[in-house]
Amino acid sequence: YTTVKGPVVYLTEESRTTFRAAMRRAGIDPASDFHVLFWKDASLQTWKDVMSRAISHARTVDAKLLVVDTLARFANLTGDDENSAGHVLEVMKHLHQARDFGMAVLVNRHERKAGGGVGESGRGSSAFDGEVDIIMQLRRPAGNHSLTRRTISSLSRFDETPQEMNIELVDGEFILSGAGPRPTREDAKSKLLEILPADAESAIELGRILEQVD
Repeated sequence: YTTVKGPVVYLTEESRTTFRAAMRRAGIDPASDFHVLFWKDASLQTWKDVMSRAISHARTVDAKLLVVDTLARFANLTGDDENSAGHVLEVMKHLHQARDFGMAVLVNRHERKAGGGVGESGRGSSAFDGEVDIIMQLRRPAGNHSLTRRTISSLSRFDETPQEMNIELVDGEFILSGAGPRPTREDAKSKLLEILPADAESAIELGRILEQVD
C-alpha cells in the first residue's frame, strides 16, 4: 500500500520512560519529525485547550498525522461521560477541526470487557463510531499463528479499505500476510518454497520434506 511519509504529532498517556522504550523498539529517532505530548504535561488543561495546542503545533510542523492515545484520558471522559452521546459529540467536535485542516487523525480507544466485533467492541457510546470515517480493530488472530501476527478488521466509508487483513512483524518490519483465512495457506506455500528442490539433481525424499514442514 502506498504511504506518505511526514511529521507526526502524538498525544500519549504513557510515561516518558515507557514511551521512549517503545520508540526505541520501533526504531523511531527522538530527533525525527515525531512530536510527543505526554498526558502528564497536559493533565491540567481542558480538552479544548489540549486540541488547540496540538493542532497549532501540527500545522506549524506540517504534520500528516495526529494521534490521540487514548481519547478517554485526554478528553477526561470519566464515569458515565464516555457513555453519553452528548459528551462524546462535544469531544469529537474538536477532533474534526484537525481533520478539516487536512491531516489524518488516529484515535485509540479501549475495548469493553465483553468484547465484540469491529464497531461493537469499543468502550462507551456508539456516537464514537458515527463520528469517524474508519473503525479498526486490532487483535491476535484465532488459531495457531505466530506470536507477532495481528489481524486488523475494519468498517469504513471508503470502498478501498480492506475489511480484514493480517500483518506480521518480520525482521523489525510489519508485512502484509494475507486476509481472512489465507495466512495459513500462505505460510505453507512459503515454507514449501524454502524446502522443495529447484532441480532434479537436488531432489529429496518425501519423508524429509514432511519432517521439515512439521
